[in-house]
Amino acid sequence: MLTARTGTQIGGMALGVSCLDQGKKNKANALRATLIYNVCLQQIQMLMNRFLFMLLLSLPLMLAAQTSSVQISWVYDNVEKGYDHDSKCLIYVDGEQVGESSVTPETKPNSYKIAVDRGKHNIRVESWTLYEGKWEMHTVENDYSVDALYEGTHRLSKGKHKLSIVFDIDNGTEGKFK
Repeated sequence: MLTARTGTQIGGMALGVSCLDQGKKNKANALRATLIYNVCLQQIQMLMNRFLFMLLLSLPLMLAAQTSSVQISWVYDNVEKGYDHDSKCLIYVDGEQVGESSVTPETKPNSYKIAVDRGKHNIRVESWTLYEGKWEMHTVENDYSVDALYEGTHRLSKGKHKLSIVFDIDNGTEGKFK
């Protein structure tokens, strides 16, 4: 079949084939446009998926920005020789246990870090002592020299905080919050 562009004459006759060629070009252009549209749509979907993935990855960071960390440290003072028992501390925030420290001798400093939502919270730190194979709270009621217990209400803002506790056998328990 002979093809010609619009307005082209072959042998003195204008061919009506140019309209057919134009139709083929329109179909080819439509196919190209559809192909380009589909490629663009796939790229947009891929970018949206990446955005959602990055959003999900950053979600813990955004949630972490709403919490504060509190480094709680403690030590016993004036412990008499022969009474340096193994101990651990249980940590409570608003009445709920949020942590339990490692076991160390009372005379060795120990610490535990917690993450707490910002705002006003009650923090309680209880010292427990291992005596004759049994864990018991280190209180006067349990025949110890001091109530090794700290409790205080603190407003936690963004950032890091420190709570330092001294369980002093002679002078009682003292805590400092920064």
